[in-house]
Order: sequence, then C-alpha cells, then structure tokens
Amino acid sequence: MYLHKGVREVLHELQTAPQWENTDVAVASCCDEPAWAHEALGLFEINTRPMEDMFIHKEITSGSKSGHLKRISAETGVSFEEMVFFDDQMGNCKTVAALGVTVFHVPSGGVSLKAWDTMKSVFPAPGKVTSIK
Repeated sequence: MYLHKGVREVLHELQTAPQWENTDVAVASCCDEPAWAHEALGLFEINTRPMEDMFIHKEITSGSKSGHLKRISAETGVSFEEMVFFDDQMGNCKTVAALGVTVFHVPSGGVSLKAWDTMKSVFPAPGKVTSIK
C-alpha cells in the first residue's frame, strides 16, 4: 500500500502553509471495504499526524462521487463552488463538475504536484474539468 506520488507533499502544504490555514479537507472514495479504507488512512502519517485526522469529513462508501460531494457539502456547509475535486475517471469528473465544483481529471492516478500547482493557478473554475496529464 502506498500514497500516490504528490499526496504527501500536498497534505504537508495544506497542514503547514499559512494560506491554507482555514481550508477544510475531505475525502470522497468509492470503496467496497470502507472499514479497511478508514484503517488504511490511519496508517499513513503526515508530519507525525495520522492522515485520517486531516480530513474534516470522510465519505468512503459505494455510490456516486456526486452523491459523496453532496453529503460532504450538507455535513460541512461548504458550497460546491468552494470545492476542488481530483479524480482519475472522467465520468466522475463530469458528474461532479455539473454540481459546480472545480474539477481536475488526473488520469495517471492521484494528486500529483503538477495537478496541485495547476489547481492553484486555475481555482476557482466552477463546473470546469481541467485534465492534467
């Protein structure tokens, strides 16, 4: 088990950089084994902090990503226009973009530093899907 390239650096920046001080981070994942996924999140550490503790909401269950983000919005009060979403499946990206979320299609699988840097230059772009190769 490993983190996608760039995830550790991105989460470190979110945890330590002043510009992200008031930023909430959530996770949305389709998973047949949610208990295992929650346990896995607890095994990784970012700056000696369990990765699982970095997320204000964890939507790890079967179902659509748009359903996941709707529940995250309802639970956290964060509007779709304030959200950023990364996914490797274009179908998920299009569905979530239709909600008004700024979306990044990362077909190589996961949040890379290139994807993160692109997000910082594009956001906000509600309803737009940006592909990062």
